[in-house]
Amino acid sequence: MARLRRHDHFIIYKSVKTVDDKLVYCNGHTTDQMHFLDDSQGRTVEVATSYFQYLILEKAQKALYPIAFGLKRYWEFLEQHDMRWDEMTYDKNQRPTYAYHRSLKKQLHQGEIKKSTASAYMRWVIQFYQYAMSEGLVSFSDDCMPFRAYQTKIPAKSGAVFQIYTTDLRFYGFQSSEPQLAAMGEETQRAFEQELKRQPPVFRMLCELATRAGLRISEATSLTLSAIKTARQSAIRPDHVKIDIGPEFGMKTKFSKSREVEIPRDLFSAIQRYITSEAYLELKHKLKDNAKHIPVFITKRGTRYSQHTLYAHWYKFKDKIASLFELGFNVRFHDLRATFALNFMKSEELNGLGEEHKASYLQRLLGHSSGFTTFIYTLLINNDLLKAKNNERKEHLMDALCGDMRIRNAW
Repeated sequence: MARLRRHDHFIIYKSVKTVDDKLVYCNGHTTDQMHFLDDSQGRTVEVATSYFQYLILEKAQKALYPIAFGLKRYWEFLEQHDMRWDEMTYDKNQRPTYAYHRSLKKQLHQGEIKKSTASAYMRWVIQFYQYAMSEGLVSFSDDCMPFRAYQTKIPAKSGAVFQIYTTDLRFYGFQSSEPQLAAMGEETQRAFEQELKRQPPVFRMLCELATRAGLRISEATSLTLSAIKTARQSAIRPDHVKIDIGPEFGMKTKFSKSREVEIPRDLFSAIQRYITSEAYLELKHKLKDNAKHIPVFITKRGTRYSQHTLYAHWYKFKDKIASLFELGFNVRFHDLRATFALNFMKSEELNGLGEEHKASYLQRLLGHSSGFTTFIYTLLINNDLLKAKNNERKEHLMDALCGDMRIRNAW
């Protein structure tokens, strides 16, 4: 079975020159992200090594593991089915990339993986082939390509039409059984915020990390002092503090990706007051593990605050606030993240950057791998809104355009 090896202190040289008939390596780049892929025979897959170096040097990839893991998964599939990565038959169905696509689709229908995960696995394989072909490491005839790439036009509700690059290895026609995400409306948000003020500080801070900074539940509950120590002023949003999150700070992020997030200054100050309080120092002393990265949120039992613990408090909170609404409070914790995105795009903050750049900024904050869904999301909100000439008209358009907005599989 294929396996990955990681080198924590690896030097990649960008250039080589000859000095006195000897090769001299120049412009060394030290990284702790270098991975090596070995096949089932223990042989290093050289094309994968070249690809990983390319991602680190040319693409400045900060978290290589998810991509390396995706390629390892593909290699295991090849070995299980006695296929080679660089051999494409005339029969499309017998090509390894299409066979892998069918395997992922089967897993989707059986509920073994989510659509977003399957799409990521397929995308990483496609990008690997794009690199190998562009560098001349492999070549295929036009009739035997690993996938068919083409451009297509996607209409938005705003009337705009966008041209995107895609392939025939997407998962068309698959309807996810996952619940839809729904951002809270303005009235629901007001009631939510009022009731949240009455909750214990830790629960309140965790919820606000989702609604005001866009963190996933796994990211909020695994926040560490190491991540807090990276805090610096946001250059673009002066009332926000920027921090780094990712596995290198002991945090659980999707696909183990690292990114920067921005926390409102008042919320960050509340977190700082909490981690310097006597109550927190007592909990920290009771902490039962000796991990390198100390968590911000610790239970009274001296354990890390888990997602399960937060969900338990969330359901109690939902029951309490449900009485304020005729139809109850049908909001999931992950919907708080969608609410953050919606509020970000509805606000006039950063409008000076232009709509597309504002959407790209949001994409980075949320950690989306693809900006297309994020960009379409912004158009639904902003297209006619920017044409409104008075606040009353703006509010009317907001209610009409955003009241029932839902996004599938975007988070």
